[in-house]
Amino acid sequence: MDLGIRHKTAFVMGGSKGIGQAVARELARAGCNVAIAARNDADLDAEVKALREIGAQAIGIRADLSDPRAFEPVFETMRASLGPADIAIFSPPQPPTGSFIDLEPELFEKALSEVVLAFIHMVRLVYPHMREKSWGRIVTIGSMVTKQPARGGLGFDYALANISRSAAASASKTISAELAPFGITVNTVAPGSIDTISSRTFREELADSSGARQEQLLEMLMASTPARRIGQPSEVAGLVAYLCSVQAGFTTGETILCDGGLANCIV
Repeated sequence: MDLGIRHKTAFVMGGSKGIGQAVARELARAGCNVAIAARNDADLDAEVKALREIGAQAIGIRADLSDPRAFEPVFETMRASLGPADIAIFSPPQPPTGSFIDLEPELFEKALSEVVLAFIHMVRLVYPHMREKSWGRIVTIGSMVTKQPARGGLGFDYALANISRSAAASASKTISAELAPFGITVNTVAPGSIDTISSRTFREELADSSGARQEQLLEMLMASTPARRIGQPSEVAGLVAYLCSVQAGFTTGETILCDGGLANCIV
C-alpha cells in the first residue's frame, strides 16, 4: 500500500530503540526522509546507518528531549539538513511507577513536563510549516492507561503515567480541533505490552521488587490479554505509519489502542 508520503520529512523522537526505531524504519520504507533524536551517540549512528540502507536520507541528533527547551535546537539542525518536519512523532519517556500517596509532588511536575509540556512545545515548533503547506501529521506514542488507568493489578502503581498520559491525550484532542482546518492531523497511538528492551527491563525490576519470576509476570500478562501474547514494535509502527498517510487525512483527535484487546473499554 502506497501511503502517499514519499519524500516527506519525518521527525521521530526516541528513534534509535524500541517503538521509535520501528516507526522510523517504517516511515523510511514508505519513502520518508527521517531525522531521529535520542541520547546515545552509538545507538544513533547505528540506526542512521540502518535507515540509509533502507534508502532514506537520514540524520541522527543527540538530545535529551525530556527538557521541552531542547526541541528548538533539534529542529534547527533538522531544518538545516533535511528541511522542516511534515511528520512529527512524539515519544516521551515512561514515567516511573508509584502510588499517588507515596510520590513526591516534584515527580508529578516532571512527568507533566516530559509528557504534556514537551508535546505542546514540539507542536508549536512544527505546525507553522505544516499550516503553510496545508498538510501535516503529528502522532504521539502514548499508553493504554489513557483509556484504562492501571490500578496495581501486577503489583505496582502507575499514578504518574495515569495522570500525565490522560492529560497528554486531552492536549492532543484539543490541539487537533484547532489544526484540522489546515490539513494537519493529531493522533495518539496507545500501546499495551510491547516487546521492547525497556519493557523487559521493567519486568526485571518488577520481579526483583515483588519476588516473582519474570516468566510468571509474562505469563500473567499474556493470560490477561485476549491475543494471548505481547505485541511487537513493528505492529505499533504499522499503525503509526498509516496515521501519517494521505489515506488517514480524515482521522484526527483520536487515541487508538494497540494492545491485543487488553484494555476493557469501549471508548
